[in-house]
Amino acid sequence: MERILIVDDEQAHLDILAEALSREYDVVTAPDGTDALRMMEGLDRLAGVLSDLDMMRMNGDELLQVVRITRPEVFRALMTAKIGTKQFEAVNLLGPDPHIIIPKPIASLRGLLNDLRGLPRP
Repeated sequence: MERILIVDDEQAHLDILAEALSREYDVVTAPDGTDALRMMEGLDRLAGVLSDLDMMRMNGDELLQVVRITRPEVFRALMTAKIGTKQFEAVNLLGPDPHIIIPKPIASLRGLLNDLRGLPRP
């Protein structure tokens, strides 16, 4: 089973996403970008990082820029409930194939993650 790292500073969001994705992935969670980078050092078979954009210690765009350089094989997706200039600028900094996720039903999230991995939708 592939591993996915979910990063969000709101514990309720982490719990909901981890529960929803635990059938398809070995889910690991982190409360912010700084902790996520520290955790990634010891993670093998990491398929992707799904990160909230707005967090206190390290924003999701900063985290995913580091992931792009240090783990280029890992898919990256940024979650945000807000869509505006700031959010689009953050996505543009992520390099090729940036992915942004707006809150949608869990089935849509599963489908998007399968698309990022090159798998058929559920």
